Amino acid sequence: MINVEISGMAELNKVLQGMAKEYPNAVYRGCVDTGLRIEREAKQFETRIDTNNLRSSIATHPDKENKTVTVTAGGSAGTGEGQTEDVNYAVYQEFGTRYIEPLLFMTRAAEVGFRAMPDFIAKYLNEVKK
Repeated sequence: MINVEISGMAELNKVLQGMAKEYPNAVYRGCVDTGLRIEREAKQFETRIDTNNLRSSIATHPDKENKTVTVTAGGSAGTGEGQTEDVNYAVYQEFGTRYIEPLLFMTRAAEVGFRAMPDFIAKYLNEVKK
């Protein structure tokens, strides 16, 4: 498994954890919306391969019990809705190789999603406070 660390995530996590103690459902629902936005954007940015296997492997996995949200791309068949083929090349499409320019579809999608995150969380916080 490959992990990518985004600058500023530690600070964002601290803020979210503090808010989640007081408003757990609002923060979780905002994070789910953020994950879905990242998924949607990643599917739009992923344009190099026309088999749609990589696109269909991009999926959001909310875990209501643990209040976590994960967005994945690539991997084994069955990760995303309608995915039937293994997509072990996703990492090469994202980061490139010496022969392939990086596509950065997940990186760009995460940037868009994380910019929208405060609005998603604020929407649910406003519902709770009414």
